[in-house]
Amino acid sequence: GHVSGEHDRCGAIERNAATLGFFNEKLKLQSGAFSAPEVCIHLNSNDGIALNTLPVANTPVAVDTQTFNIVGGVAPDITVPLFTSSATDGHILAGVATANLTVSATAGTPILFLSLAHQPAGSATWTVIMDQFRPIKGAGTFNIDLIGVAKRMALGDKIGLRISTQSNPQYTGHGTQGGAIGTIKGTVTLPILSGTQPSAQ
Repeated sequence: GHVSGEHDRCGAIERNAATLGFFNEKLKLQSGAFSAPEVCIHLNSNDGIALNTLPVANTPVAVDTQTFNIVGGVAPDITVPLFTSSATDGHILAGVATANLTVSATAGTPILFLSLAHQPAGSATWTVIMDQFRPIKGAGTFNIDLIGVAKRMALGDKIGLRISTQSNPQYTGHGTQGGAIGTIKGTVTLPILSGTQPSAQ
C-alpha cells in the first residue's frame, strides 16, 4: 500500500517510479524491478515510514464530558488533549483511530465534526491533521472509525480530539442548522507508533 497524502512520494519512494517498477516486474517479468515495503506511510514531503502491516489503534484515552451550545449553527471549537509524546525520539500517529462516543442533546439536532489535531511542543495552536473530518449527527452512541491520518510527533508534541460544530470545506453548508445544546463523552483509541520506525527507502 502507498498512502501519499498531498505529495507524490513516500519518503525516498517516488510514486511514478514505484508504479513503473511494479508493472515492469509483474507484467514484463523483470526480476528485481520493483522494491517497496508492504506499507509506506507518508508523513511529509521528505519523510515516510516503511511497515510490514497497517498500524492499528492501540492507545485508548478517555474523553471527559464536553459541553456544546450551538447558536445559529456556530459554537467554539473544542479540542481535548489525548496524548503527549514523552519519548526523546518522539512518536508517530499513523492509521485509523477509533472512537466510542456518546452524544446527548437537550435541544436541537447537533451535527459534530470530529478530527485529530496536533499541537507542537511550546505552542498554544492546534492544527487539524491533514484537514480530515468525520461527521456525526444527532444524539446516541457512536462506535466509529475516524479518518486515517499520519503525523510525526517530537518530544512534547500533543495529539487532541477536535470537536467542531461548524461546516468546513469538506462539508460546506452541512453544519448544525439553528441551535443545539448537549454533551459528548467517551473514548478515543489512537494508533501510536514509536518514533524510531524505519524510513521508507
